[in-house]
Amino acid sequence: MAGHVYPKAFLNMLKRSIEWTASTTNVYYGLYSSSYTPLYTDELYGGITGEVSSGGTGYTTGGVQFNGTLTVSAVQGGTWPTTPWYYNFGASYNPSWGPTASFTANWGVAYVNGTVNSIIKPLICYQDFGGAQTVSSNTFTVQVPATGIFQLKAD
Repeated sequence: MAGHVYPKAFLNMLKRSIEWTASTTNVYYGLYSSSYTPLYTDELYGGITGEVSSGGTGYTTGGVQFNGTLTVSAVQGGTWPTTPWYYNFGASYNPSWGPTASFTANWGVAYVNGTVNSIIKPLICYQDFGGAQTVSSNTFTVQVPATGIFQLKAD
């Protein structure tokens, strides 16, 4: 499952308007249906549509809070500049809904649930589930890759 950084989030990280640290505790993860299409211009949680319905499905609007330790780690791939370094943005938590969840999701979206330097609920990244993922009266869990919810490559 690939994690993609929203361009505006990347720019805000470079400008240090959004900082990803171990003390960042208000990062949430929401689920979106096939009616959502990520756009280059997406910036705010309130500006996108297609979130999974919360009416009796076991899903709560806004998603779930990452309840793990947020980390940023540099992984040396080899000798730079011939081999790239990777910066992994991870969480020791796999978001889940259940045990009686019944819905279909195509995308996962991470965002800051708050105001950061006058930016209200900025989007961070999205994950493409590779198609519709359906759960019926069970637990829906998103497995966060070992490399994190997204990875930046410096080469």
